[in-house]
Amino acid sequence: MARYALIDDYLDTMRDGLSWRRDLEDLVSEMEDHLYSTVEHMCSRGQEPALAERTALNRFGDPKTLASVYASTKHGGLAMPTEFTRRAGTLALVSAVLFTAFGTYWIIWSEFLDSTFEWEGIGSTTYVVATVALAVAFFCLAFTTVGIIQRTGTKGILPIVAFVLVGLGTVAAMMAWFTPGWMLLGGLGALIGAIVVLRSGLGSTTATLLYGLGLLGGLALTMLLTTLEVGRVDEWGDYPLAYSFGIGVGCYATAVGLLGIGRWLRSEEPVDIESTPIPA
Repeated sequence: MARYALIDDYLDTMRDGLSWRRDLEDLVSEMEDHLYSTVEHMCSRGQEPALAERTALNRFGDPKTLASVYASTKHGGLAMPTEFTRRAGTLALVSAVLFTAFGTYWIIWSEFLDSTFEWEGIGSTTYVVATVALAVAFFCLAFTTVGIIQRTGTKGILPIVAFVLVGLGTVAAMMAWFTPGWMLLGGLGALIGAIVVLRSGLGSTTATLLYGLGLLGGLALTMLLTTLEVGRVDEWGDYPLAYSFGIGVGCYATAVGLLGIGRWLRSEEPVDIESTPIPA
């Protein structure tokens, strides 16, 4: 089969504009077959190859418009990597580190420092630092949620609810001791965000599940161990061991999930349809 320079340039442009799609090569192959077949059919009817080539491309449409069409979801949004989604991926990694740090702090505090903790000096300082770290982790989580929504092109009530819940979780995280609040609100927000990712078929399924179930799983574990009265009882009537396991598992699972989400969002090159060149 003869090669056509304009069509080949057109297909290269489409590859650049749709580089984020997993089925890129299959999609471009279908376009190539259609365009080449159209040109060959026109040429068999006596049309000049150059004119047939241009006619086929004009009928197919410019690559900027097609890239928008192929990026559109059934919800009406555009599902493509952008500079913002890459930044959201970076913040997901930051959030993962902070959740890991807070989970470690809570385990150490509950198991080794609780009985000697004083609201003065190093005790109060470490608590304030840990609280700030948790609040920042949730702040980064909120931006990650927006990045997920933008990357999947999801519209409607679901993404709004996810963002609001994570936002409320951020407020609750400013009181680090109020663990049921930030674990429940943030966990529900993360779960909805994970559902959005799973529905889109993007990202790692394992990382997405850990991200979506981490905090809620940790909260459930805390409640279970508390109900079973596992470990000693502190002066406030709580079970430190239950909280250590629950918060630790919740934070660590969420952190691992965020690492996967962050690496996925950062691994994709941003797409700018408006600047995609159109072959002459």
